[in-house]
Amino acid sequence: MFNLFTQKWRFLSPLLVLLCLSTSVQATNGLESLANVNGITQDKQGFIWLAGQQGLTRFDGKHSINFSASNQQWPIPFKWSHDVSLADDKLLVGTENNKLWVFDPTTGKATAIIIKNKKNSIYQVISFLGKYYIYEPGAVYQYDPANLTTTLIKNNILVNQFAHTDKYLYIATNSGLYQLQNGKLKQIIKQSIKAITAFKDQIIAINQKNIYSYHDNGQQKQIETNTPLLAITKAQNSKTFFVITNQGTLKKYDPVDLTQLDHNYPKTSHVRARRIFQDKSEVIWVISSLGVSRISEINFKNYHIVYDIDNNSNEIEIFNKQLIIGSYGQGLKNFDKSHPVFPTGINKNFTANGRRITDLLAIKDNLYIATFDGLWLYQSKTQQLTKVDFANNDKLLLRLHHKNNLLYLASNYNGLYIYDLVQQKIIHHTNVQQGISDNEVIDILPLDNQNIWLSTATGIDIYYPNSNSVKNIPLTVNSKIISLSLADNKIFAATKADGIFVFNRQGELLFRFANGLDFSYMNLYNNVLWAPTREGLYQINPHNYQIDLLPNTQVFSFIGEPLPLNNKIYAAHFSGVLEVPLTIPSTYNSNVLISKTTISGKQYLLNKSIEVASANDVITLELASLDYRDGQEKQFKYRINNGVWNLVNNNQLTLTGLASGIYNIEIMATNSLGQWSNNRAYTEIKVAYPWYWTPQIRLIYLFLFLISLAFTAWLLYLRTKSISRIHYLLAEDIKSRGKTALNVTHNLSLALEHIKVEGNDHDLLNKLLKQSIDELNSSSQNQEPDTFYGQSLSVALNYLSEYIHRKYHTNLTIHLEITEDSVNNDLKADLYKIIYEAVISATLNGDGRNFSVSIKAYKNKLWLNIQDDGSSFSNFKNKINFDIAMYYIRQIAKKYHATVNTYNEDVDGSQLLIGIPQFDKFIENSN
Repeated sequence: MFNLFTQKWRFLSPLLVLLCLSTSVQATNGLESLANVNGITQDKQGFIWLAGQQGLTRFDGKHSINFSASNQQWPIPFKWSHDVSLADDKLLVGTENNKLWVFDPTTGKATAIIIKNKKNSIYQVISFLGKYYIYEPGAVYQYDPANLTTTLIKNNILVNQFAHTDKYLYIATNSGLYQLQNGKLKQIIKQSIKAITAFKDQIIAINQKNIYSYHDNGQQKQIETNTPLLAITKAQNSKTFFVITNQGTLKKYDPVDLTQLDHNYPKTSHVRARRIFQDKSEVIWVISSLGVSRISEINFKNYHIVYDIDNNSNEIEIFNKQLIIGSYGQGLKNFDKSHPVFPTGINKNFTANGRRITDLLAIKDNLYIATFDGLWLYQSKTQQLTKVDFANNDKLLLRLHHKNNLLYLASNYNGLYIYDLVQQKIIHHTNVQQGISDNEVIDILPLDNQNIWLSTATGIDIYYPNSNSVKNIPLTVNSKIISLSLADNKIFAATKADGIFVFNRQGELLFRFANGLDFSYMNLYNNVLWAPTREGLYQINPHNYQIDLLPNTQVFSFIGEPLPLNNKIYAAHFSGVLEVPLTIPSTYNSNVLISKTTISGKQYLLNKSIEVASANDVITLELASLDYRDGQEKQFKYRINNGVWNLVNNNQLTLTGLASGIYNIEIMATNSLGQWSNNRAYTEIKVAYPWYWTPQIRLIYLFLFLISLAFTAWLLYLRTKSISRIHYLLAEDIKSRGKTALNVTHNLSLALEHIKVEGNDHDLLNKLLKQSIDELNSSSQNQEPDTFYGQSLSVALNYLSEYIHRKYHTNLTIHLEITEDSVNNDLKADLYKIIYEAVISATLNGDGRNFSVSIKAYKNKLWLNIQDDGSSFSNFKNKINFDIAMYYIRQIAKKYHATVNTYNEDVDGSQLLIGIPQFDKFIENSN
């Protein structure tokens, strides 16, 4: 059977509420144990600083850091401090044994102030108009940090507190209130003053039973109180002030006329407060011998209502303009017993199961009651309670809803019933046989278009009465859908633990949020969804899905549907009913900071520009949202380099394994009410590059690359120039050979025509033929022997040797160690071409004058070795700067897959060695 509530809350909830409301003291993560704290202040960033015997303590709302000579992790030169106050962006700290110090809250470093006073103990300290005023037991001094001078202001004085307006410094003592004028103290109040606080031009002073107001211009006012006062603080808005009595009661006053004002701060158990202080989030801190506590405003009124039943999960409803209660075992109850709605004995008409009420619905003068025993009706005109008359009206009903004279009944076992209020009968019944997902219907939402949304034990259905059809909306959730609400033309479906699903009217999922909250029935009022949960009461903006916790309601476990009455919202919980104002709390944009940075075990205060040596370094950022109000756990999220936002687990962000580069981290946080603050924290992480990839090395790489690029371009230019030279030589050779061939062709053509004509004499023919022979002879004589003719390689090489000697005065020696007759002509021609091109090129471009050529066969390879007495062959393998001889040699070597190597001799000489593989393929008798 469906049960919306569990038994354990019956016992736990009253205890939790009593504990919260009786003390209203918020746990401060160990600060409550600091029984010897004397000074408190808030720095410009929002951290709370406490001075006491423990040293100097910083608190960020979740974690505290204690600075002390006894703390090796956060050491400072002193241990026991008496007072702390702001001096611009630094802190002035008065100590027990080490005089006065200036403390930097951003670095954790303390600097001693060398003052010329008599004692080491400084009990009070304040900064005013660029000078420091200190109180040692029995004397007040002024210290000027500009010229490092110390001036005695007053001896034989017992100071309770310093404060200053814009113009004057005031000192509270047991003998009265003093004003500092021109370096002298002027007594303005003669009665003993316990504590003071200052406004722009006004000082407020208190003693045991009086409050004094004194303006800089001399205007005074005094009121008497009926309870002893212990401490005073100015409100953060500088418009009011608070005092605390010896009974722990806070009182709020207007400084203008000293009239007492209403406030929502509860009483504290710290009944002997030494000092109180209100921070920027309007939390009042109380320092006493019991430790340090925080008091947050409570903007609600709780009505403790517990009945003698097994489960105090009661329902409420507005009936006849009054709040009424339907109990989970004792029937109907009056909320305001001074103005009862129900007559005495009304519950006698219920059956036993009828007294177990699950829902109430008021329709004009009629109150419909859903129970374990079906539907009941109470009529206010007749004050009669009866069971509604229709067949099988004995089902366990869970929820009632009214629209257009139709009453919708959600049952635990039997699906949906529709009851016609005019006809007073059931007109429709839908269950799993008609297509709904489960017979356990938990909530109903009828729309204006007659469609009906149902939440069941297994999902959400849309029932279409016109077509009598059902659309099931699949959801992958483990918890039940508890509540359906229409807001901003969207359907909000709240679950027991899986958040809120938002759909359009067609059933398409639009958004999901608030995961992890255990919701009850929601209610829309003034365009705000009031959402009760086991974790507190929330307000939801249906337009942007902003969800806000009402302060201090997280101690209550809510049930049922919140209801509006007389500009208040009433919400039932397991131990009673809570009354809260309708106003939506304004968003407090808490300051979001990185409170502590840890880099591979080394800790730093706040945020610093982080530089790490490698990706192996571990960076931990401890995050803080400086809102000290009581509320829910703060949430944090971050993004890197404007990327995707990621949630942070708890309040620590750990980063490691970052690749080399620069990372900009942006951090968001919620305040104590779950509202995202507009303030954000930022940091930059620089992960160093490896030594071979630093920016400086990369510049060197770039320079080398540019040099290599230029060198490559130069080599390509030389290669292009060499190729162009080869093309030019080839073109000239073709041109020379082409001219001879053209002349011979022309003469032969004329001779042929002459032969064809009969009767011509032969003189002209002889002349043409003689000219052609002369042309060829002339061409042959002028042309170098660059081509192999005939069959004998030795003859050709000897002729080449003679030609070179005759023309270039160079010696060429031939050594043939092969049987040339067995070598085919193609190879002979190619060998000759190589020798010719190599020797001619070396002669023209090198320094050699004696050459030798050796051709021999060895291990099936033909070896051609050309040597000189200089260094002519040193550059023959250069692929950039080469001539046509080198080109020819490479082409021939490529044809035979030959190897080409050049060597320099130890003394003088170089050689070109070409090896042709598979020599047997080129022997004539093997072909």
